[in-house]
Amino acid sequence: MRIRSLVAVALLGVVGALSLLATAQAEDTPQVTTITVNPTPDQTPGKPVTASATLTDKSGKTISGVMLKFYVITDAFGPLPMKMAEATTDSTGTATVSFKPTWVGDIKARVYFNGTKDFAASQADFQFKSVGPVKVHANADFGLQSVRDWAPFVVAALVAIIWTTFIVVFLRVVIAMRAESGKPTPAKP
Repeated sequence: MRIRSLVAVALLGVVGALSLLATAQAEDTPQVTTITVNPTPDQTPGKPVTASATLTDKSGKTISGVMLKFYVITDAFGPLPMKMAEATTDSTGTATVSFKPTWVGDIKARVYFNGTKDFAASQADFQFKSVGPVKVHANADFGLQSVRDWAPFVVAALVAIIWTTFIVVFLRVVIAMRAESGKPTPAKP
């Protein structure tokens, strides 16, 4: 009987320890987070794009005071993220950044939250249209533009003159050779 009691107490102790361990692990697991990207208007000429996103936990409560990183996804060497900016979420859980695109067209972007010990990492993708940078100056006409306009004709004329010279020299040589072949050869003394 005594052994049964000891075994029962030991089993209860192991079960209790396992339940405490499971509870502790559940409390140590970071909460799931969600990033909601607020609508990003397309760029207007001369103005930066304003991008913002809101971070919430699994119950929909906003998370403030954490860093969100904004990236542009470039396709130059495969789809690679290029850091655009980063911002800390405010009291409403929203982080807002400004970005001046350097190319024209549809831009794919991504927001990252790296996570903390309390909140799990998450990311969200979005897209906007860029009109590109505003030209701050106009290129001046270079002084050689007039040369570029007539240079092909000059080169063509030079090539024609060279070929004409070769043809004239060739014909003179042929005519001279025929003239020489028609003359009687002088007798040898």
